Formats: sequence, C-alpha cells, structure tokens
Amino acid sequence: MDNIKRIDPNKKKYSKDKYSLFYPKGKKDSGFIALFVIVALAFLVTGIVFSIKLVADSGDDTALIIGLIVSFSFVILMVVGFIVSVASKPKHLDKGEGLYCMYKDEKKFKIVDEFSESSISILKEKEAEAEIQEYDEDGNPIYYAEEMFDDEDDIFVNEVNSTLIAKEKAIQYSEIITKLERSLKQYGLSGDMAKGLVTVMSFSPMIYAHDIAEHITTLFSVIKNPSFSIHYSDDVDNIAHEPTLFKSFEYAKAHTDSPIFVYIDGIPAREFMNYMRPLYAYIDNPNDDYYISNKGSTSYIPHNVFFLFDLKEGDYYYDISRRYLRYIGVLKAEVTKIEPSDEKTNCELSLKEFANAKRNALESYALNEQIFKKLDNVFSVLKEANGYVLQNKVQRKIEEYSSILLSLGEPELKVVDDCLANLIITAAIMTAEPNILEEKFHVVRLIESEFGASNMKQTKAIVKEYISLFATKGGE
Repeated sequence: MDNIKRIDPNKKKYSKDKYSLFYPKGKKDSGFIALFVIVALAFLVTGIVFSIKLVADSGDDTALIIGLIVSFSFVILMVVGFIVSVASKPKHLDKGEGLYCMYKDEKKFKIVDEFSESSISILKEKEAEAEIQEYDEDGNPIYYAEEMFDDEDDIFVNEVNSTLIAKEKAIQYSEIITKLERSLKQYGLSGDMAKGLVTVMSFSPMIYAHDIAEHITTLFSVIKNPSFSIHYSDDVDNIAHEPTLFKSFEYAKAHTDSPIFVYIDGIPAREFMNYMRPLYAYIDNPNDDYYISNKGSTSYIPHNVFFLFDLKEGDYYYDISRRYLRYIGVLKAEVTKIEPSDEKTNCELSLKEFANAKRNALESYALNEQIFKKLDNVFSVLKEANGYVLQNKVQRKIEEYSSILLSLGEPELKVVDDCLANLIITAAIMTAEPNILEEKFHVVRLIESEFGASNMKQTKAIVKEYISLFATKGGE
C-alpha cells in the first residue's frame, strides 16, 4: 500500500496547498480571503463615518468613542473567528482517526535490449537493499529461488540458481553406488556388490553377507570408514562379551556421520539367536535407544553401526530363528575378480548423503498400488499357512528399499523380486511342515499367478529350495 497516504485531522496548521476553510485544495481560497478583508474594512469605515456623523449632529464626543469601540470590536471578532475556523479541524474531515486518500506513485522505468536484463537489474536491486546477507556452512552466500525472478515464467529457468535447491538435489543413490563401484574396480572387484550393500543398508542394520565372505576384506579396504571384525568362538556366550564390539561403539559415537561396520564370521545358524540376543532390541527397532551391559558397565548402541555376518560353513540361513529373520537383510552379489588398478581411491560413505538420497528417492519413486495388492494376496495365503504377518514397520522399510532400486532404473517386477528374495520371503515361509506350502497352499503357483510365470525367479527359487531341504523336518 505504498500509494496510500493518511491525512491527520489533529494537525492544526493551515496550508492552502492542502485544504482551506471550506474547500480541499480549491482555487476559491484567495477570493474568499479578499472578500473577508473588504467586508471587515467596510464595517470599520462605516462605523467610523457613522460615529463622526453622530458627533456632528449632537456635538458630543462620547458618541464618536462609542462608535469607534463598536466598529473595532466587530472587526476583531471577525478576525478571531476567521483564525479559529482556519486553525480548527476543516469541515470536510470527520471526527475519526483520519482520512485516506490515493496519490499517484512516481514511476521509474528502465529500457533494456533483452528481457533477461530486467531480471538481472531486479536481482541487483534486491541484493543492494538487503541489510543482512545469509551464508551457508561453507561460507558461500545463499540466494533463494524466489529472489531470482520477477515473472512466473522464469521460475523453472532460474530455480537452478538457488544454492539451497541445488544442495537439496545434489545427492542421488546412483552417485553413491557409482562412487563405491569405481573404488571396488580399482581394488580388483567388478559386479553389483556396491548396489547390494547400499540398498540393504536401508532395510536393516543386520546384514547377512551371503556367499561373499572372500570379498569382505577387500570391501572394507575400499570403504574409508573404519571396520571391525569379530570371529565367533564357542567359548563366548554372546556378543556382549566381545571387547571389539565396544571399541566399535566408542568409535561410532565419535563419528556419527560415518557408517561403522562390524563383521562377525562363522556363526552357527542355530546359535545365532543366543549369540546375538543382546542386539535383538536394536535390530527390532534401530530408531530407538538401546544399551548393552558387560562386566558391570553399560554401553550405548550408536545408530550408525551396521553388523555384517556370515554363517558357519555348511549351515543354512533357514535355521536362524524367524524372530531374527524378520529383520535381517540379505546381501547377495555377483562379483568378478579383475586386474587391480595401480592408482586406488578409497570411498568414504556418509549418512548425511544417505539421508539426502533417501529423501529424493522416496519423493519420486514408489511401487504402484496394484503391486501391493498382489503382495497382499500372497501374504494372506502365507498367514493362513504359518501365521506370518507383514508388520507395518517392515513394509515401510520395503518402500525405502524399492524406491532405491526404482531410482536406479530397475524394472518394477525385478524390484519386487529383489525385495521378496532379499528381505522377506525366508521369514514368511518358515513353518514346521514345509511340504504344505506346495501341497496345500501352492505358494509357487500363487506367485506365478500374481506376477507372471516368467517373473519372480529369485523368490520362487528360495521357496523351492526350502521345501526340498526341509521336506521331512521343519525350519524352526
């Protein structure tokens, strides 16, 4: 409202440029004042003449004095009335707080050869008027997108100039995975291990390193973040008695942005529950705070610790209790050894980058509703077969995991197959009578009817393997 002015009625200063006795900003002021002066002089002259005539007729000087007093008093009253009227509120104003009137802004225009010069000019004026310049954590000035344009059509052209928007869109999962793959190749490993690790980390802090034990040492050499190794021993009741575990916690608490890896090898499948029991609450809900006690001291479990484990040779993943299988992600990878490079570069992983990439993936990628309806049909049958229920928190993790694969350009049915095979299906099919999965509930046929006979190859292979291995005994 720059073009609205307020008139103050309490301002008792007369100005013919603003308002007069009767007319605002009128041209009749000078005529009215002249008429007032003439009338006042006429009264004065008439009074004097009349007084002199009375003296001449009566010969008494008293009449002259009275006439002069009356004439001058009348003139003085007129002058006082005029001053009071002018000095008081003008008649065209009410008794409110004031009046508002419109006035015309003085516009300034600049002729430019190109329209873009207008945007540049406006931006410079805004910067010049700014009292405080904002800076980011790196000391660089921050420019907001809304400051970069003066017309709606320019939004999509100029938003890339906003440093904040650029930072929000800077990290994608594809960049993190490509960076890790490049380092792995320099160390002599080619394949999809980088993709497998990054995606499964979004599902759980407990990861089963399936058939890649020989590559773990190289993987940890590539990753710049520190890693810790624990070898399972029959002499140790559970992992809380391992000093290395607490060393990893101390380091993780001092480096909260770095994912810290603890690798445990050679765990017997049937001993997994007892050995890992102190970590169960953390695996069940890694967003809450948990502690481990050992020899009278208590240690906090940092949220940036990831546990990779391998089983004792010859043991089957199906022998792990379903209570744990529900929350374990499986890291599978096709790895080929190649000639290492002379120049090697370590890859540093950052949880801030992971969070940024996760936000961008979830905003843009998701499985369609028809896929979830098909999954519901499969899980309804499995619930009838063995009581398995897909928990909401597990489903949310599936959404995160699938959004990563979709952002990498994976076909949707391939993404669903990876989700089931690496995250869910093993826990979902566990039963004391594996043969009923085929004979009564026809699980493989159900999966094919929902997703197509040529799809879901990994998932169907796991179901068939489980049925063949435990045809005469349960998996519990």
